Amino acid sequence: MSLHPKALALAMGILYGGCLAAFAVLSMLFDIGTPMIDLMATFYRGFSPSVPGMIVGFLWGAVEGWIFGWLLASLYNHFVTRR
Repeated sequence: MSLHPKALALAMGILYGGCLAAFAVLSMLFDIGTPMIDLMATFYRGFSPSVPGMIVGFLWGAVEGWIFGWLLASLYNHFVTRR
């Protein structure tokens, strides 16, 4: 059995982007986790507890999730089919 790299990349991109966006929304609404978002903003330029920051965070998360999802599926397929 092998994994489809594009499908896993898309799924992980949407999932991680959604997590970062949800974290920004929760911080906006309930004012929790703001120091953590400030720390994450050092890695994800533009990420902040605001609507534009939420969109930027979603995009960063989608890109990073896509890259790691594709790498994970590709490495899995490489080692599984190697038998």
